[in-house]
Amino acid sequence: MKIKFFFFLLVITFLNLFAQDSVQVKEHSPLKAAIFSAVIPGSGQIYNRQYWKTPLYIAGMATTGYLAYLNYQAYKTYKEAYFAKTDGDSLTIDPYPYYSAQNLLDLMSYYRRNLELSVIGFTAVYVLNILDAYVYAHFYDFHISDDLHLSIRPMYWKNSARICFTLTF
Repeated sequence: MKIKFFFFLLVITFLNLFAQDSVQVKEHSPLKAAIFSAVIPGSGQIYNRQYWKTPLYIAGMATTGYLAYLNYQAYKTYKEAYFAKTDGDSLTIDPYPYYSAQNLLDLMSYYRRNLELSVIGFTAVYVLNILDAYVYAHFYDFHISDDLHLSIRPMYWKNSARICFTLTF
């Protein structure tokens, strides 16, 4: 009995979807574009029909993500080498015998800084992806007509001794 009732509700729902007026105006949602871009970077641009921007955002995130990975690997390597050199244990093998402890510390801080900058870059590209999709979705239905014009006309006010210009669109 429950299966028949569920099937009946399913059929009624589908019939209701197809029976609606075909003249509906489909709204373009900025929130939907932002959520799409937050979940899958570049999909908000596809939703906005700006297909050419999607590879740019994906390439930007892939590049900064790869740079973060490379800088993390180098940072981890020099950190382990620094601890191996300064641990005071004579049995520890020094992977970089020609580097001083200060050189390893400098390299470690250099790659940590680059790692942090890569993460900031990744975050900036990710947030820019979401903001771009959100802002462009607001302008999706914005149409500019061909008869736009701008005219500048001088205007003299009697109560003041200056000439003002008015702009009319």
